Amino acid sequence: MANMRERALCVVAAVCLFSGVMTFRSAATAEENPNAPRMLVVTKGDLPTYAYAPASTDSAKPLTIYLHGICGDPGNGCPYFREGATSASWLLCPSAPTECQGGGGTWSGTVAMQTRAVANAEQQAENLFPNAIDDKSPRVLIGFSQGAYAARNLILAQPGKYRAALFIGADISTTSDSFRKAGITRVAFAAGRYDMMRKPLEKEAANVKADGFPTRFVDLGAVGHTYVPASNAAELRDTIAWLEGG
Repeated sequence: MANMRERALCVVAAVCLFSGVMTFRSAATAEENPNAPRMLVVTKGDLPTYAYAPASTDSAKPLTIYLHGICGDPGNGCPYFREGATSASWLLCPSAPTECQGGGGTWSGTVAMQTRAVANAEQQAENLFPNAIDDKSPRVLIGFSQGAYAARNLILAQPGKYRAALFIGADISTTSDSFRKAGITRVAFAAGRYDMMRKPLEKEAANVKADGFPTRFVDLGAVGHTYVPASNAAELRDTIAWLEGG
């Protein structure tokens, strides 16, 4: 069933790629404000890693990690999560470990490959910003599309490493019990109204919430398969801050 969901999502992503709904190949900023914090380049190359520093750097801060969609460049999505994520954490945006033929990266490898890619990005960030990152605190995960499946894999494979998660635009199959066993304390789901993954995500959120697990669902507005909200940007920002507070 999980493989069927992932194959369906790949079809959705391919349609979006050719229709121009999503931009994969070049890193872009979410805003033109010259006073906005600068997106930091942790590693360069075909599979780069980016980061945003937290609002306060008076002490070492934990990590919030964003995992991009299929054949994506993490620099495209990273700026859209900055406002909520950097309220109390570093925002780290690594590339998937396998390069796509047309550019960007894919998480379609093994869970071990996914885990290693994120761990390597963390180590590179820690090397670049010594004593600024709290590597002892559990992380917050944000996964979009194929990256949401990778996020689920990381959570289940590394109990205790993550404390909260946001799944965007993916038909994720989860249970409140599996979250609790993995050390997750809060979870959120998000999708646009025209995203094929919208109804499954709403159902998943309702099921998890019905079990008494702290859960939120964010409506991104009148958009399709994307992480960019047409409306409710403030709600998405506040939800990420809520996850960080868990």
